[in-house]
Amino acid sequence: MDGGGTEPAFEAWVRQRGKALYTPEGKLGFDATDAGDWLAYWDDMRKRKACVPADVQSLDRNSNETAMISQGKAATAFEHSNLLVGYQAINQHKLSMTMYPQGGAGAQPGQYLKPSQMWSVYARSKFAEEAARIVNFFVEDAEARRC
Repeated sequence: MDGGGTEPAFEAWVRQRGKALYTPEGKLGFDATDAGDWLAYWDDMRKRKACVPADVQSLDRNSNETAMISQGKAATAFEHSNLLVGYQAINQHKLSMTMYPQGGAGAQPGQYLKPSQMWSVYARSKFAEEAARIVNFFVEDAEARRC
């Protein structure tokens, strides 16, 4: 797998450097050096044959079926945990999860807990106020989050 094109993998990379994808003001939270180092890392990985070449990776159409791990062309994939069941259904070998590599000595953890699904309410809903109360219930009430 060439994780060079995946935002979650890049986000973990910059977080290990003590930065973020975006600042609270909505601006980029990393700089050109971070992006250049990221691209150089994946260039080196391709040269070492530690990930699939670009022409092979380009066949991935961002689906479980076309992913390099499902095609038998890679041993790993950078994916969110909620996709494991779908990947396992189409892969003959047992898959498992692990954390991203930690970035070496002095690196900060790049991963963090993040919901796989987000709540939303249709802006023109006839029941927008009621829907907002339901969302608020799950966000604010510790008992609700255990459901």
